[in-house]
Amino acid sequence: MLNRRTSRRARRGIAIAMVAALVATACSDSDSDDAVTPATDASATTSTTSAPSTTPAPTTEAPATTSTPATTAPPPAVVPPFDGPVSFDLSVADESDPVLELGTTWDTRFTYAPWVVHHDDRFHLFYTGWGREISIGYAVSDDGRQFTRPSDEPVLDELEPVDGRVVQPEAPVVWVDDDGTWVMYVGQLVSRRVPGPAIMRATAPAPEGPWTVDPVPIYTAETGEWDDEIVPQSVVVADGVVSLFYDGRDGRSASTGVLTSTDGVTFTPHDDPATPYGADPVLAPSEVQSWDGAGAGSPMVLATDDGLEMFYVGFTGPEPGEAILRIGYAVSDDQGIAWQRYADNPVIELDNQFSQPASLGFPWMGAVQVDDTYYLYYALQAGAEGVGVITGTVDRG
Repeated sequence: MLNRRTSRRARRGIAIAMVAALVATACSDSDSDDAVTPATDASATTSTTSAPSTTPAPTTEAPATTSTPATTAPPPAVVPPFDGPVSFDLSVADESDPVLELGTTWDTRFTYAPWVVHHDDRFHLFYTGWGREISIGYAVSDDGRQFTRPSDEPVLDELEPVDGRVVQPEAPVVWVDDDGTWVMYVGQLVSRRVPGPAIMRATAPAPEGPWTVDPVPIYTAETGEWDDEIVPQSVVVADGVVSLFYDGRDGRSASTGVLTSTDGVTFTPHDDPATPYGADPVLAPSEVQSWDGAGAGSPMVLATDDGLEMFYVGFTGPEPGEAILRIGYAVSDDQGIAWQRYADNPVIELDNQFSQPASLGFPWMGAVQVDDTYYLYYALQAGAEGVGVITGTVDRG
């Protein structure tokens, strides 16, 4: 189990403004001691690393413009918990030295929704940036711990309008096809505030672009369904199948869904024949008042030698809790349809990170495994402080 103690420090005031249901707030300067946030560990053995954080925990309120759909997410079939054995040896990098800092031109306010591809011995990071406009940025690294931007310009900006409203790309998820084509799936951010109901596809000959967006979405959710606010989060390509995991949101909570494809272009949502819905989640909020009772999303899915593994963000509810980032672990042996939550979740807890169920203030995460090392990237203070990383190993021996 990983926990972190933050040091006493002077806090500076920041303006927390978020997209995709994140709202503006401000925190005053003060000195205080941050509380230790312990996490339990039954069968897991984990090292603990102390890492300072430079920002206070923000407060938030639910945006007034968020709509409530007619239906809520149908719960997936009950799956017994995963008891292990599994051990976690994970360390939090120093948050005062982000792996990617805020930009100096178009992305001066937020860098969030990090997604990393390890290709040709380099780490390629795609992210959502926001200054005055919202676009997709790109950075590269040789070690996965310090990224630089090859250009001061974004690689993808405004999408085609929807119903006359401005639409901007958000939450890039990228993979490289066998022919060398770079493929990106992005969500739609409508009028800078609300995730749209569709996921778009773009391609490029290189990570820097130029990126060409397909004219039609790969998937559009039904109006009023549990996933009519949809945000791509992870992609896994294995055994000839492209599996795209996403957040489906209803303004109050979030669940995880999956789309599958054999060509990376035409996708089909998971559809449980036992329900009347056309798309069903594969991971949904668990019992109310549990650590992930208000939301189970931001899935980071990895294809490992032991099958599919997922790190995901859980939200306590229904009341907005303290600003603590809680990350759980789950495993699947059937291409990501049935997930077993780890019995001793959450496996990671970080305090002073923006994580509020009422506003769906997701920390926006992405993960990659290189050799035996896991790299879990997350948006510091929802991206207002750049991108941080948690590194280490997970042993299911």
